[in-house]
Amino acid sequence: MIAVRSNESTIPSDDELGFCPIARAARLLGDTWTLLIIHNLADGARRFCQLEQSTGMSPRVLAGRLRKLDASGLLTRTQYAEIPPRVEYALTEKGSGTLPTLSSLRRFGATWLNDQPSAALDEKRPRQVTAAGT
Repeated sequence: MIAVRSNESTIPSDDELGFCPIARAARLLGDTWTLLIIHNLADGARRFCQLEQSTGMSPRVLAGRLRKLDASGLLTRTQYAEIPPRVEYALTEKGSGTLPTLSSLRRFGATWLNDQPSAALDEKRPRQVTAAGT
């Protein structure tokens, strides 16, 4: 594959990198829950219960995804020494780097997935909470 030109710089080819960056990004970001968590953290730090409520995720799945995102460097977990304990999650610089991708996905969805056949995709995530602007 040849080098790709972006508005920021030239991105080396897959051969030059020694791996496929699209495949790696898809493995890291490729599930709905991960993208929803990142989307919900775009405006700032959130507590676990806020993320649970806004995404409709089960606590077990949310905890697992948050651990994965923390381990991959996309978010930070800050625990405050208070009673009751308070824990907040926030995007790192690496996590914030995904926001243009989410914006592109939103634009694609709004433009191309607004027909009846695409509406059937909503049935695959019955617990997902929909919010204005999501």
